[in-house]
Amino acid sequence: MVKVFNRRNHPGSGFGIVGADWEQAGVAGIEILEISQSGPAGVAGLRSGDVITTVNGKNVHTTQELANLATQLETGSTVKIVYMFKTQLGWMPKTADVVLP
Repeated sequence: MVKVFNRRNHPGSGFGIVGADWEQAGVAGIEILEISQSGPAGVAGLRSGDVITTVNGKNVHTTQELANLATQLETGSTVKIVYMFKTQLGWMPKTADVVLP
């Protein structure tokens, strides 16, 4: 599990999420376990249970990959996140622009 909540505790981070490694039917990503609705990811529309699969065009399969990538992001930058959310028809992809504080 990785906490990508604030820059003070995790330099380069700031998505406002707590996540865990997730894999289903050969698709891997980071499941959002907790999210700050007033944080960058929450404001962009992500919710608990969503699964992040891509950040700025790079696939992320584990929380460690997300944490490593987050350290390379700059304050004020806009990050394109591709994530999946569960519907009655199954998992559906969606894209969000997240502005880091």
